[in-house]
Amino acid sequence: MERFELENSREFKAAQELEDALNNMSWNSEKFAESVMYYHRTLQQKHRNTKRKTGIIPTMTRNI
Repeated sequence: MERFELENSREFKAAQELEDALNNMSWNSEKFAESVMYYHRTLQQKHRNTKRKTGIIPTMTRNI
């Protein structure tokens, strides 16, 4: 994906807003985590999948 296309996407803008919130000294991780629990289950799943793709949550592996 071209940088221009990426920077004009909704996802990029949402990531920038999250970056601004995280950079705020009054950010409360516990409140954020609790707030996510109020998402609809489908949105919770999308949230987890997004974190996996960014490497925030390691992908689960199964030992066979």
